[in-house]
Amino acid sequence: MASLLPLLLSTLLAACAAPLCQPEAGDSLPVTLSSGLPVVPVETNGRRLPFLLDTGASVTVLRQEGAAALGLPVDRLRGTTIRGVGGDSRLSNALLARMQVGSRMLRNLTLPVSQHGDPDHFRFAGTIGADLLRVSALELDIPGSRIALHDAPGCATSPPPWPLQASIPVRILPSGLVLIPATLNGRATHALFDTGAARSVLRADRIADYGIPPEATQGRPAGYAIGAGPGRVDFHIHRGTTLEIGGETIADMPIVLSSLPPTLPVDLVIGQDYIGARRLWLSYAGRRLDVAASAGR
Repeated sequence: MASLLPLLLSTLLAACAAPLCQPEAGDSLPVTLSSGLPVVPVETNGRRLPFLLDTGASVTVLRQEGAAALGLPVDRLRGTTIRGVGGDSRLSNALLARMQVGSRMLRNLTLPVSQHGDPDHFRFAGTIGADLLRVSALELDIPGSRIALHDAPGCATSPPPWPLQASIPVRILPSGLVLIPATLNGRATHALFDTGAARSVLRADRIADYGIPPEATQGRPAGYAIGAGPGRVDFHIHRGTTLEIGGETIADMPIVLSSLPPTLPVDLVIGQDYIGARRLWLSYAGRRLDVAASAGR
C-alpha cells in the first residue's frame, strides 16, 4: 500500500493543477434563426448587427449590405479569395475598426466583403468563421436559444461542466474546418460539421457509394443552394437514409443531394437538422465534440 502513495499523490496534484472550465457570463450570446440558420448579435463599430455563426466557413466575412450599412472604407492593399458552394470568388476587403463578439473585442480588422447571396432570404450583416471561432471552446445550444464562445482558462481543452451523452474525436483541417466521424447507410466516412448549413448534404456524384439509387438526382430539383461564390446549385432530397454519429442512430433522415466544392475533402456535410436539436461543445484545441441533450428541448 505504501508503494502506491507517491503515485496517488502525483495523480491528485496533477488533477489539482489542471484548470477547470468555469464559463463566464459574458461568453454567452442569444441566438435566433434566420431561414433555419443560427444568427447572433455582434457589435461592429458601435452598432449591433446580426451575424451568421458558420463553422463551415474558414474566414469571417462581411456581406455587402453590412459593409454598406456601416459605411466601411475599402482596404486598397488586401483582398481575399474564397471557395464555396457557388464557386471561387476574389473579394475586396473592408476596414473595420472594432468588432465585439460576446466578451471578445477585436480591433483594426480587414475583412472580405461578399457581393453574392440572396438578401431577401438571408438577413444578416456577415458571417463569423473558423478564424475567429477556433481560438475558443464553442458551446451550441440552439434549442435553448444560446451560443457561447468560452475563452476562460481551462475551457479550451476541458469537457463542458454538464453530463454528456457522447464525446466524439474530431479532425481540424488547417483552414479551421471541423470533420467528425459519421456513418451514412452503413458506410463510415468523415463529415464537415457545418452550423451554416440548414440541412445535411451528401455529394451528389457519390450517392451510389452510400446505397442511394441514381434516380434520386433525376427529375425536377427540390430547390437551389447559395453560399460563398457567385453561383448557385440545384439540389434534390432523398428520404430514408440512416445516419449514425457518436453512437446515436437517426433513422429515416431526409438528406440533400447536391454538388459540394471540389476542394472540400468530404462527401457529407452535417447541418442544422442534426446540430440544431442538441447541446454541443466543440473543443478546437482538444479536438473533441461533446454531445448532450438540450434543456431547451
